[in-house]
Amino acid sequence: MSDDWKESLLSKLIDSVPVLVLLLGVIFVALGLAKVKYLPIEEPTAKVAAVIFGICIFATGLWLWRGHTVLPKAKPYGIKIQSPAAGAWVHVVDVSGSMEKATLPENYSLRVFRMYPEGGFIPMGEAHIDAETLTWKAERCDIAGKPRNQRSIAVFLVGPAGAALLDYHVKATQTHRATLEQLKQCGKTGDYLPPIAKLTPDMIECHRISVWRDDS
Repeated sequence: MSDDWKESLLSKLIDSVPVLVLLLGVIFVALGLAKVKYLPIEEPTAKVAAVIFGICIFATGLWLWRGHTVLPKAKPYGIKIQSPAAGAWVHVVDVSGSMEKATLPENYSLRVFRMYPEGGFIPMGEAHIDAETLTWKAERCDIAGKPRNQRSIAVFLVGPAGAALLDYHVKATQTHRATLEQLKQCGKTGDYLPPIAKLTPDMIECHRISVWRDDS
């Protein structure tokens, strides 16, 4: 029998501090209550202490669990960018790739970002998933910048908090572009909105490649 389920269970335990604390509490209580000879805890006083200590640890685990949010990991989904290739010269391009699981975590979507070498990022599009072929695609992603600028294209799992930030940024960008057009008609110029500086905790990076802006 494969040991994959054991590795999966161990990974989940390691990733979740509250679960580890709860498990530790149960172990101490079990050691305290057990009547099997040769256990590490044999003296009555030590057994009582173990039970009390285990109950305290278990209560701490419950308290931690109440405020704990388990974020998904990128590895089980195996999401990769296949096109464009790393190092490609592009401008406006369809970004596509493969994945190992087509069903994303609840309330999560797959988004493609333009990442800047100096930091910050801009959302370029939401990927559409083909469950039958285990592939995904985000159309007409613009890496922007000037010819020969370097950029990174990254694909992220994005949860509710991240989606709210991205949706707001898209609307703010649309409004700002209208303002820039009005300034242009008046013979003036303005700056573009700056990139988003920080990721939210529920933005989980899956894969990233480096590309170059072509001369188009």
